[in-house]
Amino acid sequence: MKECSLCQRARLDDNLWCQEKRCPAEDAPLRLRAGDRMGEIEIVQWITTLPAATLYKARRGVEVVLLKVAHPGCEDKLKREVLFLTDHAHPVLPRLLPALSSAATTEHPYGRTAARGRIVTFAVFDYVESQVLREYLDRDPQPWYLTTGWLIAGLADALAFLNDRGLLHLCLSPEVVLVRFDKENVPRPLLTDLGVACAYEDLPRHWRPTFVLPTYVAPEVAHGGAVGQTTDVYGIGRLFVEMLTGQPPGRGGYGGAAEAPPVMPTESLLAERMDLVVLPQLAGRAAADDPRRRPANMLHFLQELLATVPPVPREYRARAVRAEALWMLAVATVLIGLLLVLAVIF
Repeated sequence: MKECSLCQRARLDDNLWCQEKRCPAEDAPLRLRAGDRMGEIEIVQWITTLPAATLYKARRGVEVVLLKVAHPGCEDKLKREVLFLTDHAHPVLPRLLPALSSAATTEHPYGRTAARGRIVTFAVFDYVESQVLREYLDRDPQPWYLTTGWLIAGLADALAFLNDRGLLHLCLSPEVVLVRFDKENVPRPLLTDLGVACAYEDLPRHWRPTFVLPTYVAPEVAHGGAVGQTTDVYGIGRLFVEMLTGQPPGRGGYGGAAEAPPVMPTESLLAERMDLVVLPQLAGRAAADDPRRRPANMLHFLQELLATVPPVPREYRARAVRAEALWMLAVATVLIGLLLVLAVIF
């Protein structure tokens, strides 16, 4: 199946034509269908198409996994992501699995195989039942302020983790975030895309406008300027503004022109959210066009946020009973039974 990233039209026979001038349909990534196979991996369901990759729910043997397939020309970006995730773990980042089930993650962090006549580069992650944040916001564009605060806090913590290890993201948007709600209805985000995933000095080699919708690009990236950690603060602030106001920015295709986003200065935020004061102010500063008005880095932003929003509640999960424990319990039960029988006999 082919899909146009501008108008979202799709054709099962891969023969896709679009009237948009900038339509990338001829170079559109292949969307695999349920039942398609990539070696030992079987596609179960398409999840979402990201700027540089497509996410699928897939099955490898009896294991359900999250499969990420790079778009043509974006293979190096996926490799940078998985090589980072090989050595680093964070609760909001996907947990990398080996590309080949018979190998270790360090041996095969990513794989290459044939799918529908194409050679594709892919990575495999631990699967978590969730939904795309954009889909959630389409249904509930202005979530409860604690839901918003906890989601933003989780993402900010992950971005601070990346920044602290020398990587910039620069591509945050609701399209690259999955979210699930635990039993206490606390949101648990998953950042499925590490953005440009490189250091500042490598930006000229790795940055592409197609990595993010233009309405989420910081002014210093779009028009030239000093890019740094405050640029990622703009990304989290832009998402924060959107969730507090319930107004998504204008939409356009990746790498193409976009509708002008609504002007939302701090005053407008305060007027719209009379029930809140500090959070709209923080969001307005974080999303300011002038980097000097923003918090200095992601850690400062997170500290300001957590001074107003309660810490994200810890998630309590039922511990899985290991097979060894069940075996020992069965053996102990049998031995006790035999002792009781012997006691009755003698």
